[in-house]
Amino acid sequence: MVRFAVVLGSALLAICALSIVSSPARAATVAVTGAGATSKIVITYESSTAESVTIGGASTSWTITGDATGTTTIPMSNTCNIQVVNGTAADTFTFSPSVTVTSTLCSATIFGLNTTSFLGGQAVGGTVQMTSPGANAVSLSGPVTLNPLTTLDLGTGVFTITGPVSIAGNPITLTAATVVITGNVAGVAGSARKLVLDVFDPTYLNPSSITGAITDGGSGGVLSVEKRGTGKLTLTGESTFTGGLSVTTGDLMVSGTVTPSSTTVASGATITGAGTATIVSPLAFAGSSGFGIGTGNPYKLTVGTITSTTSAPFFNVVVDRTTTPGTDYTQIESTGSADLRGLGFWVNGFIAPFGTTITPLRTASGFTGLPTGYPEGSYHDTWRISYATNGGRDMTWTYVGQVPVIVAVSPSTSTVAGGGLLTITGAQFYDGTEVTVGGVACTNATRITNNTMTCTLPAHAAGAADVTVTNVSRSATLVGAITYEKPLMPSTDTSGIPTGGTTTRTLAIGRPRVVSSKLVTTITAPGAGVITQTAVTGTGRKATTRCRVRQSVTTAADVTVTCALNARARVALSQSSLRLTVTTTFTPTGGTATTRIAKVTASRAATGKRALPA
Repeated sequence: MVRFAVVLGSALLAICALSIVSSPARAATVAVTGAGATSKIVITYESSTAESVTIGGASTSWTITGDATGTTTIPMSNTCNIQVVNGTAADTFTFSPSVTVTSTLCSATIFGLNTTSFLGGQAVGGTVQMTSPGANAVSLSGPVTLNPLTTLDLGTGVFTITGPVSIAGNPITLTAATVVITGNVAGVAGSARKLVLDVFDPTYLNPSSITGAITDGGSGGVLSVEKRGTGKLTLTGESTFTGGLSVTTGDLMVSGTVTPSSTTVASGATITGAGTATIVSPLAFAGSSGFGIGTGNPYKLTVGTITSTTSAPFFNVVVDRTTTPGTDYTQIESTGSADLRGLGFWVNGFIAPFGTTITPLRTASGFTGLPTGYPEGSYHDTWRISYATNGGRDMTWTYVGQVPVIVAVSPSTSTVAGGGLLTITGAQFYDGTEVTVGGVACTNATRITNNTMTCTLPAHAAGAADVTVTNVSRSATLVGAITYEKPLMPSTDTSGIPTGGTTTRTLAIGRPRVVSSKLVTTITAPGAGVITQTAVTGTGRKATTRCRVRQSVTTAADVTVTCALNARARVALSQSSLRLTVTTTFTPTGGTATTRIAKVTASRAATGKRALPA
């Protein structure tokens, strides 16, 4: 059953009800024509049987509710409006099996509330606005023909075409937050056509896409494609159209193969790839456009000759964990030459092992212009850039890390034999960071944290030595950080070893010797007591104490006593021989003290001789 009412102006002049009851085997046809220019016609579908409705005339507004299961033809010749109304949010309004919307003199608007589907073959012409408020959607399925000067504007909704699309008009503009075309797209043979997709999903969560093949549509046909809007459009089919491919705004991602005659990227727009993709045409950048955006997936994109302006296009290089182009890092391969004047870089992803080299840009015939801000051997973030690889046809990046920083080292002295553990504090230390001391490798270099590392000191001539930390080709140096000293010769003793009696046994006091600017003496203590030791230089009023130590003993044992020389004694030792008078006394608990006085002489050995153990 189909019911309709005609409203003239703002007053209801007449209400007519026409009831047509049809059996399932017989289709009903209702024609509404000749309404006035200010008329409003409301058509309600209430039957599930096949019904055909033809709407004509100069009505300013049409409101359609229910489901149309027959053929609906809507030719319009004046300012007109078609509103599709569903009962609830869960309702789906369906035109089936086909809908034809043509408009030559008016702007037709289709408001799809909730979900509106046009099933079967559709032919759309003129300026047609398809509006779906909020997250609602409008879809066309079956063969879709877009006639001359067609503009489909879905506002913030989602527009889906699941059947093949024929581009019979020029230009054709589809506007929505998301446009998804799953069928093939073809122009009309023997004509030049242009498809414009204006998408603006700002989150990139619902990218627009054409998953079918894009073709010219036969002999003599030429089809071009333009991407507009701030959203992302993905081309995933194997397309062979021969018109131009242009990115005016937003991001175009290619995951298959497209063969346009030319590809241009306007200022502010970007082009990127997914997996292994090919654009068989020259690629031209204008202004601050470029390859890739954000932290997208690594890909390999093959293009023709690359040209650019000097207005700072950019190349976003995404690096993963290994070195396979298209899988682990971004790579652009040009089948011609590349003009990189003004090019800048972004980098995202994994910190590669030191020395890892990747090839973000490969050309067949070299570079006709290089980035003014990134000459040969320059650095971008943690990478060193070169254009000399493969006979000057490849741009390579080598991972070198950040510039390291040295704050301090410990210890600050070493014997010329080296061998001690050096601790370095600073910043920007990595696994693989190298250390040299005085130009000689510090072995067993180990990163403890980003700010601390250790290594084993090498042998070095006496004197000050610089410490250098290197991240491949970036280094930092702490000048004169370590002082190497000649080793000490064994001390000589010019007196005998007196003994003293105790109630238990004879006490032995060993020879004191100078080792690493310290006096070391071994004493055999018969039991508990106190050991004291003093070393002086000079005699009488010129006598000067150079070290003093007191040490308690709790049981009988061989005890090592260390008496550290003061600063002046160490300076004297570094400049010449040092002559000391050493007095060592052991006073046992409840016993008689035993004292030994020794004359000790120590001096620096020749460079390179082994030091006594400390």
